[in-house]
Amino acid sequence: MTAATEHKCVIESARALEGEGASVTVLPVRPDGLIELDGWPMRSRSAPRWFSIMAVNNEIGVIQPLAEIAALAHAKGAWFHSDAAQAAGKIPLDVETMGST
Repeated sequence: MTAATEHKCVIESARALEGEGASVTVLPVRPDGLIELDGWPMRSRSAPRWFSIMAVNNEIGVIQPLAEIAALAHAKGAWFHSDAAQAAGKIPLDVETMGST
């Protein structure tokens, strides 16, 4: 699972995985750019193997709720990845607090 607003390199990697037979869900975002955490893909019973969600989108300025997303991913037994390059120095980043370990 990844977001529709994810960085191009992650979207292209997800599409490459699809080409190899993986199932990829691209999560829609609300008008404010946040992932809709109450939507069916996040709460579904299926077990995604990975989530890749950008911490801060440098184009639209959205800060995703990483702790909540990480908790949802881990509850499904999935890996959680976040590109936090745009967040460094702008918001607190503590992977243990965010549940990203």
